[in-house]
Amino acid sequence: MTCTEWKNPVDKLSWVHVDEALITVLYHPPKPVYCSDTVVDYIGAFVDELSHQFPEVPNVIAGDLNQLPNEDVVDRIGLTQIHQQLT
Repeated sequence: MTCTEWKNPVDKLSWVHVDEALITVLYHPPKPVYCSDTVVDYIGAFVDELSHQFPEVPNVIAGDLNQLPNEDVVDRIGLTQIHQQLT
């Protein structure tokens, strides 16, 4: 398994390219010190860039979103939610 980690300006966000997938791990705290819209916009812009660079590689976002509504991420970025319940 090979992977490459990308650095980013959002403290609680990690991006990793692992073999045949682009994986994002996000921790959105219950009381963030940043604007939630900024995080969603950043994720959207980065997913767009990665989709352009790696058009055949799926993007996966996982993590703890707390009060960040899934709909914000799914609707604004254009991804599909595959897990519908709390884990």
